[in-house]
Amino acid sequence: MQSPETYRNPVLRGFNPDPSIVRVGDWYYLATSSFQYFPAIPIYRSADLVEWEPIGHAIDRDEQLDLRGIEDSHGIWAPDLSFHDGRFHLFATLRLNGAAGEAPSRLIRRQMVMTAERAEGPWSDPVFIDIDGIDPSLFVDDDGSSWMLLEPGVRLFPLSADRTRVTGAGRTIWAGTGARCPEGPRMLKRNGWYYAMLAEGGTGYGHRINVARSRSLSGPYEECPRNPLLMQTDPAAPLQRAGHGQLVGTAADEWWCVYLCGRPNGGNFTTLGRETALDPVEWTEDGWFTINGGHGPSAVQRRPALPRPPRAGRVRRAGRVRRAGRVRRAGRRMRRRMRRRRRWRSIVSRGLSSIGLGCGRVTRGRIPGGWTPREADSSYWRETKGSLRSISTTCCSAGKPNSTTKRPASSASTRSMPGRKPDSSPTSASQIGSPVASLGERMAVPSAVSTSSGSPNAGTASGRSSRSSRSSRRRPFSTIFVTLG
Repeated sequence: MQSPETYRNPVLRGFNPDPSIVRVGDWYYLATSSFQYFPAIPIYRSADLVEWEPIGHAIDRDEQLDLRGIEDSHGIWAPDLSFHDGRFHLFATLRLNGAAGEAPSRLIRRQMVMTAERAEGPWSDPVFIDIDGIDPSLFVDDDGSSWMLLEPGVRLFPLSADRTRVTGAGRTIWAGTGARCPEGPRMLKRNGWYYAMLAEGGTGYGHRINVARSRSLSGPYEECPRNPLLMQTDPAAPLQRAGHGQLVGTAADEWWCVYLCGRPNGGNFTTLGRETALDPVEWTEDGWFTINGGHGPSAVQRRPALPRPPRAGRVRRAGRVRRAGRVRRAGRRMRRRMRRRRRWRSIVSRGLSSIGLGCGRVTRGRIPGGWTPREADSSYWRETKGSLRSISTTCCSAGKPNSTTKRPASSASTRSMPGRKPDSSPTSASQIGSPVASLGERMAVPSAVSTSSGSPNAGTASGRSSRSSRSSRRRPFSTIFVTLG
């Protein structure tokens, strides 16, 4: 079962075969095969060996390499990524079209070399080394000498100082254990030992990793008594076809192995292709090492003792830009004006018949007279044409006038729509004329609502101070002041 301290293999899912890994500082970089696809040779980066992010491709320009016409499963095979003298180096095989039996009469497998200052690129144009074989890799010894390793088995070729040319004849320093298809050669030097790794058994079911070691680069090599160090022997396991790996050490002297694998999803088919998995490496007292304790590929494994990268969280907003005082005040006025307009629109559209403006109390109800919200909104503006300024009404839920509710005499008359100044326009329906009279007839609130024809508080008791309106808020009655116009 997976937990925060574990991870699930594969760590790179879906078509990420033939992984090659290198550590530079606190970062780990990984490259995989891309075959005939463009852009080619994807490059990944990780801080904890588990969560990887793509950062680019080694071949992303047409002038670097023309892959048009390359047949299926041909193209770029098994890249080897390394870092020496402040630069990244990448070796890979370009598999051209044609049958394998045509070599060596026609070279169909060329080795190419590319370099870059940063793994993200830009990468140099490939330089080709026309030697037949596959899966080249670079090994730089302690004395600074550079060597290219090539299959079958582990063949060793000396390289020039810029690592772009072969300067001598090659020779096989280890042919493998005798299993078929000895390929993917890699070399590691640790504590005076040279460790040669091979992928054998073919890149299918029965794939494996074998190793041999020597005190001299040129050999002779002795095979590990625990070979194969990695192989899937359980046909029911979720990970199959495991092999073609490479070791990497962390700053804490932990060691890990990345390797390819496949997950069957219907018989022996692995529709998602070959993927990249990760398992721990343990060094033994006799100078050998094991991968996952010799138990084969793991489906769930403990996480490396490395800091996990921070997860993407909420993007922090930039601070508010302080504007000039005049502009800020103008903005506040405009916002207040828009809020008032939205308030009226909300009253009509939601079918509110009473609201106490300024006191914050709203009594919900239907618009009288059978008007729909849309009808009330459009008919009002069409019939009054903005001539009606304010209407003061008093209502209660019992249908009787609310004689106990007070409002100051100037409260309603001073309320107007933003942008308009109060004037001395008539406020009674008889003074306004037929458009509003018809509006009053349609709204028909005979006893519950009284429309004033002079003072906005004609329907309320007079002589009380404006402070008494506070007590009316706690009663089940409400005085409405609807500002229109």
